[in-house]
Amino acid sequence: NGSPGGECPPSKVRRTSKRKCESKNKEKPTSVFSTAYFTCTKLGFCVNEFLPLTPPNQEEQRVTKRPNSFSIEMLSDDILGKCFFNGYLDTFETLKLTTLNKRTRRVGLSQIHHLDLRKCKILTVEQVSKLSLLYQNMKSLDFSYCPQFGRNHLTALVDTSKNLRHLVLKGTAVNDHALVEYLRQVHERFGECQLETLDLSAISKETCRNIGDKAAEAISEYCPKLKCLKLGWCKNLTDKGFRSISKLKCLTELDVSLTGITVESCYILLEKLGPKLEVLDLSATCIFQVFEDSLEKSGWITFSKMQKLSTLKLQFCEQLSAAFVEHIVQCAASLKSIDVKHSGQEGTIRLTKKQASKLCARNIQITGATTC
Repeated sequence: NGSPGGECPPSKVRRTSKRKCESKNKEKPTSVFSTAYFTCTKLGFCVNEFLPLTPPNQEEQRVTKRPNSFSIEMLSDDILGKCFFNGYLDTFETLKLTTLNKRTRRVGLSQIHHLDLRKCKILTVEQVSKLSLLYQNMKSLDFSYCPQFGRNHLTALVDTSKNLRHLVLKGTAVNDHALVEYLRQVHERFGECQLETLDLSAISKETCRNIGDKAAEAISEYCPKLKCLKLGWCKNLTDKGFRSISKLKCLTELDVSLTGITVESCYILLEKLGPKLEVLDLSATCIFQVFEDSLEKSGWITFSKMQKLSTLKLQFCEQLSAAFVEHIVQCAASLKSIDVKHSGQEGTIRLTKKQASKLCARNIQITGATTC
C-alpha cells in the first residue's frame, strides 16, 4: 500500500490480530455435544464422524440441530459413559440436561456407584425398592444411623447387590434373620457375594443384641471375600460365632469391641487371623487375660504372628499396663498406631521415658498415654 518495504501500516496489523483473537474465541465449545467431542479426543477415541466439530451459533440452529443426537446413539454404552459421566462432567448435573434421552439417562444412572444415606430417619421400603431399580451398579451403600432400616428394607436391596462391595448398617434394626435371608437371596441370585466391607455395629442397648451367632455363620458361608468386618457392641455373639468369623481368610480389619468375647475365642481369632490382620479393635475386651495366657503357653507367639498389624485399639481396658503395651510394640513389627484411651487402673497408661523413647524410635503414634 505504498509503505516502504511493502509492510502494512500498524493500524491494519492491530486489526488483523483482533480478528484472529475473535475467531479463536468463537471456536471454544459451548454445547454438550462439542464438550463430549473434546472429552473423547482426550480419551483417544476417534469420533469425528459421530459428533459435530463446532457448536451451533444461534438459538434457532440449536433447535434445528437437536435431531443430531442420533449420532450419539451410534456410540456404545461404555464410550457414552466415559464421554459424559466418567469424571469429566458431573453425573447429577448432566442428568438434568434436557437434551439427554432415556438411554443417556440410563447410562448416567449406571455410572453412580456410591450412595450415602446416613441419619435418614424417614426411609420407607418403597423408596429402597426404587433405589434398587434405578441404580443397578451400586458398589457402596451407607445406611448407618437409620433406625427404621430393618428386614424388609434389606431384602429390597437384593436387586442392586450384584456388584456391591461395601455395606454399612451401623445403628440399624437389622437382626440375625434379616441378614441371613439377605445373604442367602444374594447367593441364590448372583452366586458368590462380592462384599468386602460389612459394618453391623450397634449404638444402643435396644439394638446391641440384634446380631448373634447365626449372622456370623452366614457371613462366613456367603462372604468369602470379606476384608473388613465391624461387630462393635454385638452382645449376642458367643464362642460359636467367633469360630465362624475366624474362617474368613481374606479378613484384614476386625472390630470386636464391647462384644464380651471370651479368652478362648480371642485367642482363636488372634491365632488364625493374626498373620493377615492390619487393623484390630479389641476395646473393652479381655485382652489382658489373653496376654497372660499367651505368655505362659507360647511366649507371646500369638502377637508375634501379627506382622502386618498397623493399627491397634485397646480403649477401656482396665487391666492394661505399660509393660503390656511395650511387649505388643516389640512383637508387632509393622505397628504404626495404638490407642489406649481410658485404659489402665487409673484411666490412663503411664509410660517411662525409656518406653516412650522406644515408641518414638519406631515412629509409633500412641493415643491416651502419658510419660512419667
